[in-house]
Amino acid sequence: MKTLFQTWLLTCLLYLQANHTAFAQAEPGNHFDVNVSLSSTDALSIGMRYSFGQNDLGINIGCGLPRRHAVLVIPSISYYRHLWGKSKYTEVMPWYLKAAGHFTYSESELTRGNISDTRRAGARLYLGRDFNLSSRLVFSTAIGPILIVFEEFYNNHIIRNRMTAGTDLMIFYRL
Repeated sequence: MKTLFQTWLLTCLLYLQANHTAFAQAEPGNHFDVNVSLSSTDALSIGMRYSFGQNDLGINIGCGLPRRHAVLVIPSISYYRHLWGKSKYTEVMPWYLKAAGHFTYSESELTRGNISDTRRAGARLYLGRDFNLSSRLVFSTAIGPILIVFEEFYNNHIIRNRMTAGTDLMIFYRL
């Protein structure tokens, strides 16, 4: 568990370092957002996005509800491309496509001393819409397919690729 958190933290730091030049030379319309979301892939998550023009790059860390003898951690990275529509509060178009990748790690104690872990990786392509409640507060929803490209559990039992439907509900605040 500690290693997974360290990996996620290192990924976030590398992401910020790689984009340092873009952040330092940001145009007036560019900004960061912080978000809280409920998602079929990220569970309950918090994150941040960097918006530039009609594009956003985001990172989230999700988790399941706290349970005794169980852990669920889901880091993800997303790219948003706003394509059409108009908003009263911002120049960013409200309709967008979202491409994202995620990795899920869960650990649970099935019986005393018998710990099982599950790993899953997937990608998703969503169609979504931002509902601007003000110039800073936004509610967003998205829906689309999720492709599970890897899933391993119970002593290396691997499930083949599969596709399922997913959805995101998000509230974010523009800084």
